[in-house]
Amino acid sequence: MKVLKKSGFLFIIAAILFGGVGYCGISEPAVGVVGESAKLRIIKNDNSVEVRDIALTLRPDGASRLSVAAVSIPSDAKVLEIVHQNFRADKGEAGFWLFPRGEYGTFSRDDGIFSYQGLIMPFYGIQTPRGTYIGIVKGLRFELFTRVEAKNGKYELSLRSNIYKLDGEKPYEDIIVDYYKLYGDDANYSGIARFYRDYQLKRGACKPIRERMKERPDLAYQAEALQVRIQYHAAKMKPKAGGKEHYTPADEPPLNVYLNFEDSIRFVEAIRDAGIDKASFCSAGWQSGGYDGRFPDIFPIDREIGGEEGLKRFIKAVRGMGYLIAAHTNSTDCYSCSRLWTEDMVCAKPDGTLAKNGIWCGGRAYNLCLKYAWDNFLPGQLEEIKRLGFTGPHYVDVFSATNPYACFNPKHKINSKQAAEYQNMVAQKCIDLFGSFSSESGFDHIIDKLDYCNYVGNRMKYVKKYPILERIQPVWEIVYHGIVLSNPDRYTQQDISGDKRKILKLMEFGGRPIIYTNKFEKIPAMAKLYEIFKPVRHLQLEMIHSHSEIARDVFVTRYENGAEMLCNYSQKPYNYKGKTVEPLGYKLFE
Repeated sequence: MKVLKKSGFLFIIAAILFGGVGYCGISEPAVGVVGESAKLRIIKNDNSVEVRDIALTLRPDGASRLSVAAVSIPSDAKVLEIVHQNFRADKGEAGFWLFPRGEYGTFSRDDGIFSYQGLIMPFYGIQTPRGTYIGIVKGLRFELFTRVEAKNGKYELSLRSNIYKLDGEKPYEDIIVDYYKLYGDDANYSGIARFYRDYQLKRGACKPIRERMKERPDLAYQAEALQVRIQYHAAKMKPKAGGKEHYTPADEPPLNVYLNFEDSIRFVEAIRDAGIDKASFCSAGWQSGGYDGRFPDIFPIDREIGGEEGLKRFIKAVRGMGYLIAAHTNSTDCYSCSRLWTEDMVCAKPDGTLAKNGIWCGGRAYNLCLKYAWDNFLPGQLEEIKRLGFTGPHYVDVFSATNPYACFNPKHKINSKQAAEYQNMVAQKCIDLFGSFSSESGFDHIIDKLDYCNYVGNRMKYVKKYPILERIQPVWEIVYHGIVLSNPDRYTQQDISGDKRKILKLMEFGGRPIIYTNKFEKIPAMAKLYEIFKPVRHLQLEMIHSHSEIARDVFVTRYENGAEMLCNYSQKPYNYKGKTVEPLGYKLFE
């Protein structure tokens, strides 16, 4: 048995008792450590605080496990906070803190706070002089989120839960977090990401694109194609702030047509004529009421944009040109102007009130209870969409952009974890019907179903807003590049062909370009972006091994096949392996 270079007789005995330590596909074992502990703070409704010291237990795979029984949470709990003993640091110490989208900072500030309400992937990490750790949430994932705070130069990284959202009910499962210490070449943010990727692959939570291509043949084409979201065929005018929010079929606003189905054929022909030989289209705003206009209604398709027969001709024409074309639908929002509308379809909050969302083209959106939708209309609706002729990857909005919606209506009550199970059922139905599935962002509770996401997150904008947050690292990409096709951020969407910094970011993160448009004048920019993508698109099938800053503002993304992408954000040329990379330039080394 290999024994770690780790002082402490107790550790060696524990390793023997638990059958050694798990190697998890990394160069040195990642392990838990005997004697680790964490604090659980319970903030109650009266703002009093209960603090529990929790001893972590060693697991057979080498983890140090934190476990909090659901039954032990008091009914008057408002907020829970978990702080591992090694997820603290002092200003000036070497190291970093890491959130799962790649939100990253060093210990350089006296004060600051950053938090994000939801775990896009259920882990977080830290490096200090005391070691590099990853904590993987394995219980109550949908109720936990990460928070970092610096106060008077003291950093604390925590997992939190707004338990008040359960309205006095006990959590539906125990809180479980497994902590591992990383060593050697894996003691960095790339190693943290690789560790989680290995965990996901070993337990069968996802498969590489190359394996899934055997079952989903369109994936090989998608990996080389420009993603074009027709945004949109038609839409109603979004209500003005402070104006009317709720409409009925009798008083909803008129439909504005932006690209009818006949013009859409000419639009795709122009894209073909511009030299874009591989494209995957996602058609938005084609359904009843236009974009976000009347969900969950799908039919009848409005005559103003060509009706059902016009849509079928458009789909047939696009497929005849050799392209993929999928439908954009929504199974998370519902509107009072829907012909299917009933308040009973809306997710109820614990107090019985209806769960509201934003105000979009159909007026005030409410959260659709997915159990109600599945039991009453959704599977048949998807089968009707298939009849129109759409080919994959079928797109369902929002599913991978946030935590699934819980519903407290006693007629169809589901918690967030159960809602995630319904999302998986919907996604699998889409795969069965259309061959593949896609959604909006990078939340990974449906990662085994997801073929592409429009963007991983919308976090890059936070770097300027929160000084404690220094950078977004391609951590999600190290985990899922070569498994899910993606674009890094809303920042790198749309027409970015003339913006060197956005192109650099796309290259640094290994992204696939995506454009939202219905305008003919954008086609030249689309063609230019496609030409930028073609020399590097073969990398879409490769996993990323690591990412690092090798000089100030110079980053290298290394792939598992040995390829390296160097991105030079600096104002000076940079010499690498005998070649010069110009300022605000990039170069692929293979």
